[in-house]
Order: sequence, then C-alpha cells, then structure tokens
Amino acid sequence: MLIKVNGEVRDIPEGTTVADLVTTISDGNYRVLVDGRSLEPRECAKHLLDDGSIVEILHCRHD
Repeated sequence: MLIKVNGEVRDIPEGTTVADLVTTISDGNYRVLVDGRSLEPRECAKHLLDDGSIVEILHCRHD
C-alpha cells in the first residue's frame, strides 16, 4: 500500500504500524503526525497505517 512520508511516497506492507515505520527512518528522537494528528509515543506501536496515510516525522534535537 502507498503512503506519504515527509512528502515522499513509500510502498509499505499492510499491517505496518507507525512504530514499524519510524524504526526504519529515525534514531528514536521524534514526534509523529499521521493525517494531521499528533501521536503520543505509546500510540505508535498500536496505530496501523492505512493506504493513503500522510505521515510527518519530526526529528527532535536536544542540545
């Protein structure tokens, strides 16, 4: 199924959670928006992505 991640179209398997996706992209220091909704970190492992989902992964810096 196709989703958009930070403006880039990606093909992912059905059943992919936000946590599955983020572990392939981020070092763990992030916030996630899915279809305009901010997810708490505890929600990421349970939130299944849908065909056409729009995901924004915001990398956080701690200086």
